[in-house]
Amino acid sequence: MIDGRPTVVEHNVIDQYTYRLPSLDVRSIACGGGSIAWFDEATGGLRVGPASVGSEPGPASYGGGGAEPTVTDADVVLGLRLLLCWLVIPLRMRILLTRLL
Repeated sequence: MIDGRPTVVEHNVIDQYTYRLPSLDVRSIACGGGSIAWFDEATGGLRVGPASVGSEPGPASYGGGGAEPTVTDADVVLGLRLLLCWLVIPLRMRILLTRLL
């Protein structure tokens, strides 16, 4: 976006192939559920990744010992993701995790 308008490019390279079709200029990186959310002190902005909790210990909402806030944890707190494992974590633990996140 520049001055509130989407930026259009005439071609795009995906993998090793060049596509010569006008399209929106989108630059992105992958962000999985285990990506850690953090505050950038330099800008005061919320950032996600590149650090990740991985499958061990996993997101805090999985109850496997993870302590850092992740994308999955944010989804659970916001009610966007209902995890079966979330239902089996003791109520006191859920309340504590919600307050920490």
